Amino acid sequence: MADLNADMFRDYDYRNTGPFFSPKMGFVYGLTWAKMAIEKAEKAGIPPAERKVLLARDARKIEAELVDAVAAGFFGSLVCIF
Repeated sequence: MADLNADMFRDYDYRNTGPFFSPKMGFVYGLTWAKMAIEKAEKAGIPPAERKVLLARDARKIEAELVDAVAAGFFGSLVCIF
């Protein structure tokens, strides 16, 4: 993981080229993004019942298990996603 390009991460997405993204990594990213969302919601004073995250993707082809892994990371953090 030392060779990861830190510039590929954003608050709102992950950018990378090549076959490097695995379901295990997707789950960890989901957990991380959920933590970031919770921290931002707390700072903004948004009550837990109103905290929601939209999980979306563009038209590029992506394996369903990767999307499921990211969603599982959010669910594991008890973040409501749409």
